[in-house]
Amino acid sequence: MGDHEGCSDEEMADMIGSTEFLQNGFLEWEKKGKVYRFDQEHLPPKFKDATLSKSEMALIYKVKQIIRNGRVVEITNTGEFRFEDGTTTALPWDNAVSDTTFVHCSAGAFNYSKQTGKKIPPIFGEQLIKIQDV
Repeated sequence: MGDHEGCSDEEMADMIGSTEFLQNGFLEWEKKGKVYRFDQEHLPPKFKDATLSKSEMALIYKVKQIIRNGRVVEITNTGEFRFEDGTTTALPWDNAVSDTTFVHCSAGAFNYSKQTGKKIPPIFGEQLIKIQDV
């Protein structure tokens, strides 16, 4: 077991569940081309197993305006983002709502929707497409 010999199950679980453990593993997988990052300046604090191809990532890399302000809890009808900490941010360009596609890109683990126990909404709604597990 190396450096971890003598660790209790609880200590081992804390270590494996730590952000540092995740990020070190992520960097190793990134070197092997198994995972990708949106931004080379930021390591992910969590890994939720989102699945994208290299060509899809190439499209994402073209995005130049990124708002980093924490977890979004709501996007209003006027295009304003409301964040978990209570702050809000309006989109920084004209015709924000009519010319913008909002994509929720926080994937859950496999069959996440079924695990939450919440009713699965319809895929297509009025001015809304709800991306769901396949």
